[in-house]
Amino acid sequence: MKLNRREMIRTAATVTSITAFSSGRRVRAGSVKETSVVSLRPHLYHGWPTVARRSSGELLLVCSGGREGHVCPFGWVELMRSHDEGRTWTWPRVLMDGPLDDRDAGVLETRKGSLLVTTFTSVAYERLLAKAPAESRGSGGAWSEEKMTRWQAAHARIPVHRREALLGGWMLRSTDGGDTWSAPLPGPRQQPPRARSALRRTIALPRKAVRAWRGPDRSLRIRR
Repeated sequence: MKLNRREMIRTAATVTSITAFSSGRRVRAGSVKETSVVSLRPHLYHGWPTVARRSSGELLLVCSGGREGHVCPFGWVELMRSHDEGRTWTWPRVLMDGPLDDRDAGVLETRKGSLLVTTFTSVAYERLLAKAPAESRGSGGAWSEEKMTRWQAAHARIPVHRREALLGGWMLRSTDGGDTWSAPLPGPRQQPPRARSALRRTIALPRKAVRAWRGPDRSLRIRR
């Protein structure tokens, strides 16, 4: 069966999620060696991370960073790397920062060595922004003027009539080990599919398991 370019992109992105989270690839239970906070921007909220091991042994960690909270207009996709089994991590590199909220991030390495990173965009924050003026008139959830200005400025980054075209699932591809990345390619609506816990993302690792999740203090944590 022949596939056109768009169908190939969608198929590749679907394989990304299935490979990362299929029951056949889940990590067996084992002892926890260490739990540590790895986020280097502790004042920001980190959401829905995924960690993957490359064939070289390097660990890749992606998440939705740059956030103020679970729902906000500021999310971007960022990448961190570790060359020592997760003991230390590089400064986060922003791979995608569009005019909408870039959310759940997934990552894997294909058999040919290409890196695929997935995400999806959302405007769910619009409901909070619409309620904010009423709350600012005296309710307990009143927003500060600074927060209102910040959210309105983020919301105005793109005209309303152009937002629909940017909503959906997206995939970034690198063929040089992550030095350069493609422009966002269309993919399934949400990447990756939710695991049993919305705060945990784990991929099977050949030598040992590394799990990433968001801590109660909004930090990004790993367990080795």
